[in-house]
Amino acid sequence: QLDLMQLKVNLESHPWVRQAVIRRQWPNQLVIGIDEYVAIARWNEHSLLSATGDVFSPLKIHSFTHLPLFKVEQQGSPSRETIKQAVTWFNQFQKPLTHYGLSVVEQAQLLDGDFSLLLSNGSTLILGADKLTHRFDRFLTLLDGALIDELDDIDVVDLRYMNGLSVRWRDSIELAQVDGVASSTSLLR
Repeated sequence: QLDLMQLKVNLESHPWVRQAVIRRQWPNQLVIGIDEYVAIARWNEHSLLSATGDVFSPLKIHSFTHLPLFKVEQQGSPSRETIKQAVTWFNQFQKPLTHYGLSVVEQAQLLDGDFSLLLSNGSTLILGADKLTHRFDRFLTLLDGALIDELDDIDVVDLRYMNGLSVRWRDSIELAQVDGVASSTSLLR
């Protein structure tokens, strides 16, 4: 007399349950299979992205700060195409960065299509909306050169320029001893 459809609906209403399968097994057993979401990234501020490409919203996501954050400005809920595109870009950016000991901590895409990346060392890359692959490759070329030694001193790399880039350096503080009193001096580049 148990309403299996209602039980299925109740189980699937839990935020971590992707799908529930319930069946009776003769003579007196009930078999329940639960497929739960496996979080691979955070989606905006309040949701998670699963390995199957589903965005779901558990009550608390604060314990998932170790996962990369996808900030995607959008109208309404994300489409499968939006999710697929965000993951594709993330994979394209992430893979070559591992060679340099870096990873993408946050990937942001604004409504106008502008991309920016926050890297694991705290540096931000501003890629813009066009020619993302070309601009990112230009950054990788710089990493292969002298920039790799200075990477920890870089705050922002703006790659939106046609034939170049701009770099904003982090403020470096050096403590100097002046007449027995410590003072700070800002080092400028």
